Amino acid sequence: MIGIVGTGDQSEESRAPALEILAKQGLIEFVACADINPVAAAKFGAKHKLRHYGSLDEMLDGEPTMGGVVIVTSHHTHGMLGLIALQRGVNVCVEKPATLSVVQAEEMAREAKRSGLTLVCGYQYPFSIEHLRRPIRQGALGPVERVHAEWRRRDGIPPTKTFWNSAENGGVIVDLAGHVLSVMLYMLDLDEEPSVVSARTWNTMGQGSKGSSFRAEDAAWMVLDWPVPADLVEENVQGGLRAELKFHWAANIQKDDSLGLRFEGPRADLVLPLMTDQQDSTGFEGTLLRRYAKGGGSAVEPKGIEGSPLPLDPQAYVAQMRNWIQACLGEEKLLFPWSQAVLIERIFEAARESARHGGRQMPIRPE
Repeated sequence: MIGIVGTGDQSEESRAPALEILAKQGLIEFVACADINPVAAAKFGAKHKLRHYGSLDEMLDGEPTMGGVVIVTSHHTHGMLGLIALQRGVNVCVEKPATLSVVQAEEMAREAKRSGLTLVCGYQYPFSIEHLRRPIRQGALGPVERVHAEWRRRDGIPPTKTFWNSAENGGVIVDLAGHVLSVMLYMLDLDEEPSVVSARTWNTMGQGSKGSSFRAEDAAWMVLDWPVPADLVEENVQGGLRAELKFHWAANIQKDDSLGLRFEGPRADLVLPLMTDQQDSTGFEGTLLRRYAKGGGSAVEPKGIEGSPLPLDPQAYVAQMRNWIQACLGEEKLLFPWSQAVLIERIFEAARESARHGGRQMPIRPE
C-alpha cells in the first residue's frame, strides 16, 4: 500500500498519475494522501479516490499496513518527513531535491540502512537515457574529458514561492542543475566526488520581476573538476574530467525551453539536444559525432544512436517509481541510488559557497 504526502501541482501532474498507472498494472495499491491543507487533501482524495489525512503521522496511524510513501512537499520539509516515515518503518521516495542539506541526507541514509528500508530521490531523467549510455560504455568516445550543458528557459521562474528562497533549497541550481547532474552522473557511472567546484550566480531577473521576496539565484554557471583516475595516471593521461554547466530561468530566447548536453572525448562527442517534454514522453535522442581523417585534416561524421529512444516505459516518472517499488520488494537494484542524490546535494552546497566567495574554487568536503 502506497500513500502520497503533498497534493500540489507536482503530485497532481506527475506523481499521482504515475502511481495510478502502477496501481492499474497491479504492482501497488494507491490508497491515501496527506496534506496540511485539509481542503486540498479532501479535493485530491476525492479526485483520485483516496482516503485523505491532515499529516503524514495521521496517514500512517490510519493506514497501519502502508509500505511506502511518496513525499512531494516543500523542499525544506523533505528531510523531516522522510525521517518520520523511515523511523515508522515505511519505505520512502522523496521528490527532488533530496533534502535541505547534506547532513539531513546522510541522516536519512543511516536510518534507512538501520531499518532495512529503501530510500530514493525521485530523479526521473536517468530512466530515459539507458540507450544513450551504450556509446560511452563501448568506448566510442574514448575517456570522456569534458561535459558541457546549458539549460535556458524564457519564462521559467516557478510560481511556487518555495523556489524563490535559497534557504528553503530553492533557486535555479536546485530546479535545473539537479536534473542535469543526475543525467551526467548516470551516463558516466560517476560516484566519485569532484575535487573542486566553482560557481557564479545572479538574481537580477528574479528580483526585477518578483520583487524583494525573491531570494534565490535565477541564473548560475558552474564548473566541476574531477582528477585523472588513478588507473590512468601511469598512462600519462592529463586533464581529468571537467563539466561546465549553465542554467537560466529567464533567458532572452525565442523558445520556451532549451536544453542541451555534450559529452566530449578524444574519439567522438555525444550530443543530446533535449527538450523537457521529450524526456517524460518519448525519451531522449542523441547524436554521436565521430572524428575521422579527410584531406589531411579532420571532420565530424554524425551518427544516430542505434536503438529505440523510448525508455522501458514511456513515462519516466512511472519507470522511476516502478524501480523503487521493485527495490522495496527485493526484486531490483535502484537504478539511481540515494548516494547519488547525496552527491548532488554536496555539489549544490559547494557551488553556493563558491558563489558567496565570488566564484572561488571550493573543495567538495571543506576541512
